Amino acid sequence: MLAVMNYPPHLGLCTRACAPGISDAPLPSEDEEAPDEEEGGSNEAGADAAAEEEPGDGAESGSFTDEKPPKSPASLYSRNDAPVQLVLSIDTIGQGRCFNSSDILWAKSWAAKVKANVEALECRMFEDEAALIPSLRGSEVTDLVAKVTEGEETAVAEALALLEPGTPEAEKDRVTKTIQYRIKTKAVEAVGDLVSLMGELNLAPPVAVLDVLERVLLLVGKDRADLCDSRGTLDWVAKMRMVVSTELVPAISAFNAEDPASAVRAGEAKEAVESMDAESVKASNVPALVLLEWMSSAITEAEDAAAAAAAAEAAAIAAAEQAAAEAAEAAEAAEAAEAAAATAEEEGEED
Repeated sequence: MLAVMNYPPHLGLCTRACAPGISDAPLPSEDEEAPDEEEGGSNEAGADAAAEEEPGDGAESGSFTDEKPPKSPASLYSRNDAPVQLVLSIDTIGQGRCFNSSDILWAKSWAAKVKANVEALECRMFEDEAALIPSLRGSEVTDLVAKVTEGEETAVAEALALLEPGTPEAEKDRVTKTIQYRIKTKAVEAVGDLVSLMGELNLAPPVAVLDVLERVLLLVGKDRADLCDSRGTLDWVAKMRMVVSTELVPAISAFNAEDPASAVRAGEAKEAVESMDAESVKASNVPALVLLEWMSSAITEAEDAAAAAAAAEAAAIAAAEQAAAEAAEAAEAAEAAEAAAATAEEEGEED
């Protein structure tokens, strides 16, 4: 027998980033219509009705509570609309008989109690994480990033002052972008603890932040298989958050913009990164905004490095071709001189 438990829309097992359930996405504005509290009510009513039925002889009491789960913390979490189902499989365990009506009533009551307690447990877990969410959005992290980046203009000016007079503008621009890239890397390292904190949360981040994390992980060399389940869906709990927590910041620190593979990945990421809304990301998560800014700078750095490498290769090829041409001309000249000498010698013998 299968007992199906339907979660209300505001709760649910958040096993994947795209799964329904609680999300730390910003709450809808007052102009937006709030989700209906009775949405999915038919499923909820069925489960509650089962809990109110008198259990049969096989029912047990005391193991679970009949309390309704506490409401989700509305100040931090918004609801998704789709209900979630958890299915319990129940068997008579070798008794060789079907379920009677008393057994069915007991199963319904048990499933309803499991549902209520799983919801309560999940809600408590997310309420524990709720205290950590503001640290990703508050002024403290913004001030930290500003402190790291405040010397950017001075560093650029000092680097440009070291260049020889008459340095081309293209070279000055390249030096400026390189300094900016290094400072943005330091900014990521400064908020590294908060980036790791994101990966420690069971609660998947908002879609805008999730897009940033996915793209930055791909840029530093992670494969989609490291982030997705077998269906190709981003798997926050089982895969992605572990990579974010332990591997992302070290990978950014070790990123080599001069690696040809980095240029390829930068080209793949450029369009997606340019289309991201920095304001939406910042409203949800300041460290994610730091990652987005680093990505933009890293893509530019990788592209410039690839262009410089291509230009150097083209110059080397041109130099080699020039040397070959000069060698051919010298050989021709030598042959002509030798031929002229031979002709002069023959004419002398005739005289």
